[in-house]
Amino acid sequence: MEQTLITGSLLHDLLRCDHRVALDLHSESWGIGKAELNDHPLWTGPLHVHEHIIQGLIAENPGSVDLRPVEAGSRQARTLLAMDARAPVIVGGEIAADDLLGQPILLLQEDDGYVPGEVSRNGTVAVEPGPFEGVTLALHCDILERNDLLAWPGGYVVGEQTIRRVDLHSTIAGDGTTLLDGYEDALENVRDIIDDVVVTRSAQAPECWMCHWRGLCGPDVERRDDLTQLETVDRATRDSLVGTFPTVASLAAAEIEGFVRGTATDFLGISAERLREVHGLAVRFVESNPRIVGGRDALQRMPQGP
Repeated sequence: MEQTLITGSLLHDLLRCDHRVALDLHSESWGIGKAELNDHPLWTGPLHVHEHIIQGLIAENPGSVDLRPVEAGSRQARTLLAMDARAPVIVGGEIAADDLLGQPILLLQEDDGYVPGEVSRNGTVAVEPGPFEGVTLALHCDILERNDLLAWPGGYVVGEQTIRRVDLHSTIAGDGTTLLDGYEDALENVRDIIDDVVVTRSAQAPECWMCHWRGLCGPDVERRDDLTQLETVDRATRDSLVGTFPTVASLAAAEIEGFVRGTATDFLGISAERLREVHGLAVRFVESNPRIVGGRDALQRMPQGP
């Protein structure tokens, strides 16, 4: 069986929807078959690389190399040759290590090695990189490090007027989570999905209309009475609650105060205020939805907490 390589695109899909990744990899072995619909262009891109930014970097750094016209099968070897020649900027290279494959937009030479660079999608550079830029930079740093070619753990995001240095060890959350932590979590998750040892679930989310699996997932969400049917309930909220409340009906029927601990709850990342809000959404959904026979009054009550 051919090895599934972990790419930036695969990690981007994971951040959008882990179930999408699982279906892409295993639908045929699960007896589902291939998706019949193509992605909407907004899912896959296109990535606006702002060619004038790239050409400006090449012009400012004599000896730079643009490998985008090179045949795909030769690109890894040509990238290594460009590194050996100490090219200051490598555009459109390809690097690999173990089960990782990277196609960095930019590789920038510093000290005795290289760091990756991303071109901002909208031409502006935020104070902190977005999740997609973060995992991409981290993936390319990981590959460079495994090849003993990494100058330092980070890279750059390049915009119209700004180049921002990104340190993978910088914190992105109040709990001390770093960009590197986010990448390592994503890497672990995607390897579990590749190995088919983890359960993923369909969801109802704004981006689903762009996905080629929408014809399968939409009916599945309704059949399972998934919590993401509720407005403002995303996958993270659903995943925190689903072990106790697998359906909207079960949440609507619950006496949720038994799960409240002051301003917190028994559910990771969900405050008491947020739990009450989601419970109210579930109650209104059940009472107004004819699909759920009998409405809330006919539902069996859930326990009042552990």
